[in-house]
Amino acid sequence: VSRLSRTCRRLRDIFQPLLFQCYSDEYPGRSVRHLIRLGRTLAARPDLARHMKFLMFWEASVELDASDKAIVNDGIMQLGLPPIPEHWNVNGEGEYRLIPLELVLAHTRNLEYLRMPLDCDWNLCLIPQLIKSRPPFLAKLKALEVHHYFIAGDRFDVSIDAVDAIAHAAPNLDSLCLPSPNWNYGASPAPLAHLRRLYFQANCNINPEHLTAMFESAPKLEVLALHWNALDDAYDFVDDRRTTDAWEAIERRKDTLREIRLDIRSDTEHGDGERDSLKDFEKLEVLMVNGHALDALREVWVRRNRNTRAESFLSTLFPPSIREVTFWGLDGVKMQAAMLRFAKVVAVGRYPKLERVVLA
Repeated sequence: VSRLSRTCRRLRDIFQPLLFQCYSDEYPGRSVRHLIRLGRTLAARPDLARHMKFLMFWEASVELDASDKAIVNDGIMQLGLPPIPEHWNVNGEGEYRLIPLELVLAHTRNLEYLRMPLDCDWNLCLIPQLIKSRPPFLAKLKALEVHHYFIAGDRFDVSIDAVDAIAHAAPNLDSLCLPSPNWNYGASPAPLAHLRRLYFQANCNINPEHLTAMFESAPKLEVLALHWNALDDAYDFVDDRRTTDAWEAIERRKDTLREIRLDIRSDTEHGDGERDSLKDFEKLEVLMVNGHALDALREVWVRRNRNTRAESFLSTLFPPSIREVTFWGLDGVKMQAAMLRFAKVVAVGRYPKLERVVLA
């Protein structure tokens, strides 16, 4: 199609900007050579590079030939960066796996959406150097979606250093979706001053301290989705996760959160917490929670309100702003009476904005 557009000047002027608006190469097994050639084109044609807004990429491990390596090395030199080791494309070393993608990102200043792969030992090589020498060059990037380059039996986490590097280059990031991020000891997440949506993918086992740190780095966070698991890798469990840890971390953003989706593995211990309701989440409109996460709040509430019937728990759980509630996996024995009581207080107007309750 690109070659066809070059047969006519008018067709070229109209069609090529549209052709470069979105690039998707998400088919496992396809060669990374497509991305290398895209990077070369964007470097040579800034008039086309400025039209690219959406980039979706799936990394496929492949050993490049001499011509492809020459394109990559030339691209690095054009950016004014020092050369990389000759062995960078051998044995799939994590430090250099994403260099072709980085060369594309260096020339897409108007990019708005990026979907990319990461694994536990992958990192970025060029972007950390670029952000030291130039202003944020991904200032228009609004959404970053990281998917796990999964190999059966491998770890479930990904490098937070790579995510932080992109966050520094994209200070206006609005939405972030990622698997379990890992941190080096003592490290802290990059500032996420404009982040409003944070989604953790299934089987996330993020450490409670790091979860808290991410919330503290995102002062405008409005939407959170967390599927919290105790799996450290495909076989091993971690025993330092407590259901109450998740609620205490979420508490850091009780002043801004409008939507919470929380699913916690049912064999996670509840622990000893202090939170027994969400009444002080003044802006909360949507709550989607599984029975195990809800039961952790209920246990604290029952302990504190020994002279009150346990069925009143749900009736006092929410702030007046609540608009939609979804429960799944509830304990029918514990929650049936509480649900009936909740229906009665809703009927008399305790939660005037509540429009929908879903039991699944």
